[in-house]
Amino acid sequence: MDFQLTPCEEKLVVEQAKRSFTIAIPAEDDSEETRVPLTPQGVEVLVAQGHKVLIERGLGLAARFADESYAAVGAEIVDSQERLFAADLIIKVSPPTIEQTNMMGKGQTLVCLIGRNVRSREAFAPLAVKKVNIVAVDAMLDDDSPEPVLKRSLGEMEGMMAITTAAHLLEQSDGGKGVVIGGITGVPPTEVVIIGADSAALSAARTALALGSNVKIFDTSLARLQKIVLRMQTKVFASVLHPQALTKALRSADVLICARRREPDSPFCVPDEYLSLIKHDAVVVDLDVASGGRTDGSRVASLAQPVYRHQGLFFHCLPDITALAPHTASIILSDVISPLVTSLAAAGGVEQAARADKPLASAVAMYRGTVTNKVLARRSGLEYFDLRLLLI
Repeated sequence: MDFQLTPCEEKLVVEQAKRSFTIAIPAEDDSEETRVPLTPQGVEVLVAQGHKVLIERGLGLAARFADESYAAVGAEIVDSQERLFAADLIIKVSPPTIEQTNMMGKGQTLVCLIGRNVRSREAFAPLAVKKVNIVAVDAMLDDDSPEPVLKRSLGEMEGMMAITTAAHLLEQSDGGKGVVIGGITGVPPTEVVIIGADSAALSAARTALALGSNVKIFDTSLARLQKIVLRMQTKVFASVLHPQALTKALRSADVLICARRREPDSPFCVPDEYLSLIKHDAVVVDLDVASGGRTDGSRVASLAQPVYRHQGLFFHCLPDITALAPHTASIILSDVISPLVTSLAAAGGVEQAARADKPLASAVAMYRGTVTNKVLARRSGLEYFDLRLLLI
């Protein structure tokens, strides 16, 4: 039997022409959120690439970024939220409210944070119905660390602020016991206990040590403890969490810092019986209160009243302590979000970007209305699917 080979036309991949996007940055509706996702410098980059950027009037006032500074780099200042939420790409710090979601159309892309707020879980179901793509900035990973990029960046600021906040609360001006954090010649140094071994814990430990405090770090993982001790490049007490070691440390503690848990379902929580061991008028700063807190006494506080008393202790529990310094925090956010949005727009959308950019793919929390991030699935109650299966 004779066979004849017939040449066929080869289908070549044709690179799509670069598309310009309309990018909107609405003002945050929550008075507790003082930060902005992009500074004027971040907006300038997007405008230079040919994108139209819409800024809601008054966006950056709390963070000390004037409307004029955005207009000067080419952004358009608008008053209409309907126009903002009709944009191709919407950038926020917090997820939108249900009312804002109602203004959105099908298939839009939202860039925001999903794990650093206490937004109601009901807010995400309407986004799924509208087949929205969500790129979660705080979920993006890179090849350098299993810790998300933004968590490392903001963690450095969180740890430093946790210590400076505790230092202020130890002073007598706000009813504290009138001691200086750190070590003074002839005076025993203060004792700082840190639970967790992430970037915020590292920053808190370094700051406390620089002030002269004695620092003790606890975590559920010996490997993480070893890593943080190596990065500190100095001798510091570090121990896995077990009752005997922790209760001994708490009895002499002046400050307890609780870092964000790495595993959202981590069962460890400092019970009231352990808190009762800490010195009267000591300070507890819980950085993980947005995920439920790491002590029995932790509850979400407000910017207006970030401090409360529990069992004779001062508690400082904000969902994100960096909101107290929004100018600095906004620069950090912008440094992470600006290149992410640049990559997203250059690729022509979420699907193309997720296929070509592994770090960006790790940040896709919802793809065409389907939840592709486990944290978001737990928070929203929606079913989780692996993004790789959806892109086949």
